[in-house]
Amino acid sequence: MRIYKNFSLKRLNRIKIGGRALYYIIASTISDIKTAIQFSRERQLPYYVLGNGSNVLISDEDFEGIVIKLNDDFKKISFQENKYFVTAGAGTSLMKLGLEIAKRNHLGYAYMALIPGTVGGAVVMNAGTSKEGEIKDQISNLEPHNWDIATATVCF
Repeated sequence: MRIYKNFSLKRLNRIKIGGRALYYIIASTISDIKTAIQFSRERQLPYYVLGNGSNVLISDEDFEGIVIKLNDDFKKISFQENKYFVTAGAGTSLMKLGLEIAKRNHLGYAYMALIPGTVGGAVVMNAGTSKEGEIKDQISNLEPHNWDIATATVCF
């Protein structure tokens, strides 16, 4: 886990705006997340889990709290080919997930390769398209570690 103080949020979102976060934490494991949340509680600071920053507007005012970025374990993708399941962490890029599914000739999910968000963001916002449907229609299992930190299993 890496912790930065007074971190500029401009480079963490697609339109390059935003003030500073009092703390910016890059979490690689569930243990890191638990530590970060405990850190926020001890200091009575709010926290926000940020994905790719593709669908957020960040205020130019400083955020007197903690921004958590999911890394490493949260970006893993694993396939169970014989069961037609793929499990992906909340920090996994939907573009990467869509491409990996398409490489296995399951083209019904290739549209994910066009969405610039993460699995966690897609779950929270119920991302999708009018033609292919919404993410809720494709998840067979969701293991929440917190409301915005999860591992999703998709049946393809």
